[in-house]
Amino acid sequence: MKIVVKLIVLYAASVMFAAVIGNGAHFLEENIVALISALLGGIIAGLSIIFGLMSTSHKLSEVARGDLSFRQFLVFLKRDVLALIMCLGLAYFIPAIRPCKDHVYFEGYFHFFTSDILFSSIEIFVALLVLIILFEIVGVLFALFEAVLDSSE
Repeated sequence: MKIVVKLIVLYAASVMFAAVIGNGAHFLEENIVALISALLGGIIAGLSIIFGLMSTSHKLSEVARGDLSFRQFLVFLKRDVLALIMCLGLAYFIPAIRPCKDHVYFEGYFHFFTSDILFSSIEIFVALLVLIILFEIVGVLFALFEAVLDSSE
């Protein structure tokens, strides 16, 4: 439930940013896919190094089997990488649905909420979510490294 509240607050901030910058989010739309792809490639390369070291080092594999916090870090890391992959898919999907903006209408209390603001806010939401996930992945990788160092002493 805590994550849902955080996502709602993040999307509300994205709507406010989108209302302020208007069509300025097209620059973001053009570049976010390449940015997420590069980040994902770097993270996967780092993970492959970690898993390669774990498979060749007997000491690291013992730590991985015995330490419960190490497994918890791996679970969090897997969740974050999967969330980053979903953001990449959403970033690919946004430009495909933008031509449908003429068919999206808002009436009543949401008359200020145009279709441009809707799609721009989704783009900004994805960009902010990617930054948050990136910070969490880096934190988990450092915590994972510290757990290995602490248990090997």
